[in-house]
Amino acid sequence: MIRRKYAAMVKAIFARLLVMVMIVSSVITVAPNTSASAATKKQPAIAKKVSSILVGKSYDFNIKNWVKGSTYKWTTSNKKVATIDKKGVVTGVKQGTVTITCKVTTPQKETYVLKNKVTIRQSAKSIKINNKITTVNVGQTYDLNRTITPKTSLDTTTWTSSNSDIVKMGKWGEFTALKEGKVTITAKTLSGKTDKVTIQVIDKKGLVSNQKELEALLGSGAGLITLKTDEEAVFTIPEGNYSKQTLVVDVPNADIVNKGVFKAVEIKNIKAETWTEQAVGNVFAISAANARVIIDKGASSSVEVKSDGSKITLVNNGTVKELTVDAKAEVTISGTSKDAIPVNAKAADAVITTSIPLTVKSNEKVKLVILPGAEKTTVTVEDEKFIPTVIGNVTIVITIEKGDNVETKQVIGTPDTAQPSTGGGGGGGGGGSIPTPNPSSKTVTVKHENGKFTLPVKYTELTKVVVNYNGEKYTIGSDILTMLKGFLSNSRTTIDLWNSVESYSKTYEGKQVTINGPVGPTKDVTFGDKTYSVEVKDAGDNTTIVVTTPSGTVYRLNKSADNKSLIISNAPDSLTFDVTYLQ
Repeated sequence: MIRRKYAAMVKAIFARLLVMVMIVSSVITVAPNTSASAATKKQPAIAKKVSSILVGKSYDFNIKNWVKGSTYKWTTSNKKVATIDKKGVVTGVKQGTVTITCKVTTPQKETYVLKNKVTIRQSAKSIKINNKITTVNVGQTYDLNRTITPKTSLDTTTWTSSNSDIVKMGKWGEFTALKEGKVTITAKTLSGKTDKVTIQVIDKKGLVSNQKELEALLGSGAGLITLKTDEEAVFTIPEGNYSKQTLVVDVPNADIVNKGVFKAVEIKNIKAETWTEQAVGNVFAISAANARVIIDKGASSSVEVKSDGSKITLVNNGTVKELTVDAKAEVTISGTSKDAIPVNAKAADAVITTSIPLTVKSNEKVKLVILPGAEKTTVTVEDEKFIPTVIGNVTIVITIEKGDNVETKQVIGTPDTAQPSTGGGGGGGGGGSIPTPNPSSKTVTVKHENGKFTLPVKYTELTKVVVNYNGEKYTIGSDILTMLKGFLSNSRTTIDLWNSVESYSKTYEGKQVTINGPVGPTKDVTFGDKTYSVEVKDAGDNTTIVVTTPSGTVYRLNKSADNKSLIISNAPDSLTFDVTYLQ
């Protein structure tokens, strides 16, 4: 029974479908004739619509598909902005927007309403391209922009390129450089006023190799300038705002003096001597294997160290806004600035040696070598495991930030001058307690023969020196001993430190030692109640320390070629040294 009902229902649905198909088929059969009939009847329309008309100018609207015997009635939505006559000629009166309407009535009483929205624009008296440039790189985009007068004018601007294969123009004055070559770009108003600029499209990197080529691109519009040469040279970048340009430097045998401000500066290669920075606001990304950057007095910069294994010397006589160490590198910091440098240490095993106070923030374990002048350095770490290894006769305050919990810890540096790179033990990996004298150390008294003090070991292996003179003993502190070794070994860090220091004071053996003097190799050193003139003559392996006493006696201190003798001219007979070393 159920099956019969189901079969009957299916037959009924099928019958209805057949009826629907028959109806649709009949419609399809008739449709082509209807469409053909409609296609042959073209409706009236405005022949060519217009979007803009200048004040005082006219435009004649024509009608296409005109029907004989029809009537045409033209109207404007605002006669104060634009008028229109019976023939469809519209005239601009003042700036504004109107809608022009034409009502068409055919003899068959069919009605068509045609509309065109028009902006009436005041003619520009002049046009000026605002961002004129001479040069861009391949692939660079740039916005020329423009200004028209009077400012109230709504005159339109059309931008064209003399060669669209070299430069592709946008609608509003922006363009993209496609390939090398020269083009002229023209900005033209609807009223016919024009301005032009000729632009040279150069290679993608903007390669230059000499001072003249460099200056030609500075401020030119080229987004990237790459200074590249193997020649020995000194480049001077003149003062200027080049904040839309990136400078890449690849000059392994050249020095740079920079006075300009760039969007960014990347130092890939530079002579090991000097980049001298005299501008305010640059950010340096240094990937060179060796580089020395001096921030002059009055200058300020941020520095990023980017390459593993590199050795970077930073001399801060101005302001370093931030030093970021992104690589396992050796960074040595000195200078006359007394302001602490913010340091962001991001690379494990980086080594930072400083004679200037730092405020270090570290999320990796690094090594800090603290020289005289940097005792106020502070460190903040994310976890106790990142407490740095501290080398130096100092105690550093470490702040450990664990979420909302903050704790501080004092870490005593390891003043092991014989092996300054080994770090310290204990104390969360941050140095440790000051070590007791090594049982295997040995102390001997060294006398001189004609000013030559022959040592039992190389001077670099001495761990302690006591000066004996006229019955008095003076212990040379570990920091002074480190500095003395640095002078004699021609350590660039130590010599830069000496040259940059203008004032320094510390107590030794109950007596105050004060260093004063201008930036340079010569200083006045006051010890107790006597003042000496001290000059460090930087001469490589023959570096000499010259000391002039208040009475005018001159002593010269240097070392022998094998590093096992110290030579002091005019040394008095009573002068001896107690030297300590490890056996």
